[in-house]
Amino acid sequence: MTHPDLVHSFDPARADPSFADPPFADSDWFDIDSRKVSDVVQPLIASGDNAALASIFMEGLFLGTQFGMLSTFHTTLAYQLGLDHALTREVSLV
Repeated sequence: MTHPDLVHSFDPARADPSFADPPFADSDWFDIDSRKVSDVVQPLIASGDNAALASIFMEGLFLGTQFGMLSTFHTTLAYQLGLDHALTREVSLV
């Protein structure tokens, strides 16, 4: 549910649905994991292989990625230095 104070001025008749479609394919920017739960996780549950199951669930912690960290850094710089600051612009291009 949305709070009325946040959405009272939104007019869905004026919304442009094309903004929901990115101008690029996800695979151009992201590594797509095409594994399916039914192919990977369910057999481990069925076999009782708890160590392998834990490994699957924990693998994101060991990939060396820090999702959201750059976004948080950019937001902090924008707040502290402004969107026009050179460092804020540089971080947004990374």
